[in-house]
Amino acid sequence: MHVALLFHVLSLLGMCFSSLMVSCNLITMKERENPSPFPSDFLFGTASSAYQCPPCNIVDGTNGDVAVDHYHRYLSEFGPQKSRSIFKSAWGRFGKVNMAGIRHYNKLIDSLLHKGLASTPHLTVQKPSTKNIHVTKLVSFLLHLQKTQGGSVGIVMNAIWFEPITSSLEDKLAAERAQSFYMNWFLDPIILGKYPEEMHKILGSILPNFSEKDLEKMKRGLDFIGINHYTSFYIKDCLFSVCERGPGNSRTEGLILRTALKDGNLIGESVRFGEMNNPNTTIEVSLNDVKRVQYMNGYLDALARAIRKGAYVRGYFTWSLLDNFEWISGYTIRFGLHHVDYTTLKRTPKLSATWYKQYISEHKARSTLMSRNIASKLVMIFQQKRRQNANYHSLLS
Repeated sequence: MHVALLFHVLSLLGMCFSSLMVSCNLITMKERENPSPFPSDFLFGTASSAYQCPPCNIVDGTNGDVAVDHYHRYLSEFGPQKSRSIFKSAWGRFGKVNMAGIRHYNKLIDSLLHKGLASTPHLTVQKPSTKNIHVTKLVSFLLHLQKTQGGSVGIVMNAIWFEPITSSLEDKLAAERAQSFYMNWFLDPIILGKYPEEMHKILGSILPNFSEKDLEKMKRGLDFIGINHYTSFYIKDCLFSVCERGPGNSRTEGLILRTALKDGNLIGESVRFGEMNNPNTTIEVSLNDVKRVQYMNGYLDALARAIRKGAYVRGYFTWSLLDNFEWISGYTIRFGLHHVDYTTLKRTPKLSATWYKQYISEHKARSTLMSRNIASKLVMIFQQKRRQNANYHSLLS
């Protein structure tokens, strides 16, 4: 009798639990009809850059000595968006402890926190091509930062995507090999402690060996990996196939041929919204950057689909907050969400800035609403099951 009663109670509890699980699944399916495409803690923001080259001129005679004068105008830069923003410290201001430089960045960070813009993780290297002299200092800094502030430290990779130009096995392997000789050349040693296998097969003893001391330093790993995605290319195999001379067709690049064209067609639509030397690009066109909005919307949609399929992506930062000095292109290209008059240095938000701000606001609102709806429905389900259990216990008694 007692065994039968216990079995009946356990069966009922199991049914209740199953019912709760089904109800939760129904909530999940229903909420997925119109959720925010991104996790609630997803980081949205923009990026900026300190002037990193010495005071010299590029080929057109311009330089970045003044650039957009972010150094003196940072207090006004972070207000309009209320999203995340990345800034870079000009390390030349430090060296032998430059207190004026440190005070400047303290004020900048304080202004970000005051406006509700959370600090971002520390990025050690962008487009890594530096020597390992940085490693010793980095390990020491990592331990200090993580111990005192619980900070996150990572690396930013210069990323290019490679697609096989045909469906042949040779070209598919070549596309993988191209990535091994490009981004994985840096990431594999940091994450796995060794160079990619494809590099070993082609370069052999040319590759340096890691000492036990090197491996011990690299064991500390990364808290995150940043991706600077610039473009994509088609890849043709040159290891098992005959190739003409061209980009990538050397042993040290993986014996591939890199091209943006397939049958005369570009791998994707050319992004030309930032080109000021285009005769069709007036100030009005620059401010009303519809193509930029379409590009960002399409990119974020693709990113959301990747996340739904399991990609672990924590944030998206668009380049850049302001029009600025674009290295060898100088002031002829404008990638900012805010237009800068280089004579008066006046900032004017472009259509893309307004759209991006609205996109972020809608994401936050939908995430909050979804969380509240799920929470309230779960409470209702628990209350309903509790009443059912209470009724059942009253029947038993």
